[in-house]
Amino acid sequence: SSDSKKKGKTQYLTIAACPASSGNYAFFVGMGQAISKVYPEYNITVSESQGSVDISKRMRNGEALIGNGTSPNDYNDFYGEETFKGNPNEDLRLMLVYTINNYTLCVDKEEGIKELSDLNGKSICPGATGTDAALLTNKLFEMFHVKADLYESNQSDATDAYSDRRLDGVVKTGVLGDSYIMQLDAARPISIVSLSEDEVNQFVEGVPQVKPTVIPANTYDGIDYDVNTFAMYAGVRVSKELSQEDVYKMCKAVFEDGRKD
Repeated sequence: SSDSKKKGKTQYLTIAACPASSGNYAFFVGMGQAISKVYPEYNITVSESQGSVDISKRMRNGEALIGNGTSPNDYNDFYGEETFKGNPNEDLRLMLVYTINNYTLCVDKEEGIKELSDLNGKSICPGATGTDAALLTNKLFEMFHVKADLYESNQSDATDAYSDRRLDGVVKTGVLGDSYIMQLDAARPISIVSLSEDEVNQFVEGVPQVKPTVIPANTYDGIDYDVNTFAMYAGVRVSKELSQEDVYKMCKAVFEDGRKD
């Protein structure tokens, strides 16, 4: 476009992306490349984070003006709930939504775990520390009185712990066909806990930032049944320090000019 040929003063911007182990990380790499190519006045650095809470903290202190966003954490960040209780961030804005992340409760297939009550006494990583997965798992287990032994860690350590049988299961939120879930399955064959319709409806009523969804049968090897679960929206959040013109140009690069490549 003609706009892409205009060069203004270089603006250095950091995008606080999701962990590199996430299937969504590639979106942010592509986003940064598209923006810098179409509008060279933006010098974009894509920086891996440890999860949604980490991104919120980095955006709050000005380390990044753009970051991965998820509906539960964005709500808590803006209104000052949960981790940010009493400390709202009203400078937060939503730039775009690019996918949904499915809540996936992976367990060792040999354990015969079929429903939430089967998790009592089991060792579970609720999700990487500082992620929506961990927050949602804690809410889910509290709501349905699940007494599991929770092991919070980063995703890499959780994989190692699952591989050497220190964990019975790991929670991951992500797109369908998530590579991390496939990695777990390669270490030890998994099954995925399917919630009842009543459990999904009750949870979504209590946590309106998520929605009911189904992971179709055969999305993952050996999972020959539909999985009833819930999902969150994943998007890009920005600080209001970015001008409307900046946000418009970045969206244009991602959705229009970026597609030409």
